[in-house]
Amino acid sequence: MRFSALTIAAALAAASTAAMSCGYDDPAGVSTIRGMLNFIYPKSLYVIPAVLQAQANNIIARDDRPAAVKVLLGYQQAVAKLGLLRDRLAIVSDDRQKPAFAIILIGPALWTRFEPDGDGLAMMPHAEGPARGDVVLVTEESVISALVDGRLTAASAAELGLIRYYGAAESLSAAQTWLERATQKTHASATRSLAPTPAEVVPQ
Repeated sequence: MRFSALTIAAALAAASTAAMSCGYDDPAGVSTIRGMLNFIYPKSLYVIPAVLQAQANNIIARDDRPAAVKVLLGYQQAVAKLGLLRDRLAIVSDDRQKPAFAIILIGPALWTRFEPDGDGLAMMPHAEGPARGDVVLVTEESVISALVDGRLTAASAAELGLIRYYGAAESLSAAQTWLERATQKTHASATRSLAPTPAEVVPQ
């Protein structure tokens, strides 16, 4: 299907406006935001059934929080998990290319930007959307939880369709590599901590 430049520009403007309020601000507007998201980032909504399938297979945890907790604490808890991801990315930061990127949690339609800042990584939650040139990651809060807890690596999450990447090829590849290095380190640590302790041998 072909779209005129005017149609695309109008859609981009509408998406930018929609991104200013997330589902925590305006739950009724989430469907509109998701529709525009799927227009700009084709197949991004495929993340939703992929997450449901992964939850059904016990690969990632279900969100069993009571509705009242989600309303009162949902935003703070989501930002805290994104902050843990930022910390893990900062730990493995080196001289390799580190592109700025933006994550949208598709459930609440919450945008968060991450931008290298000297030796650190600045995080801007509740952003209006990605900045020009940002790599975009579409995922869900339960996937972020699995990444920071070491249950999943970024590569396995992408293979399962739990993360979808959008952006220029070179920057996109650099973002994938950076995220994979951070989550591989966490996954390795979690695996070691879960390994059984060898039984003590008692002399006969």
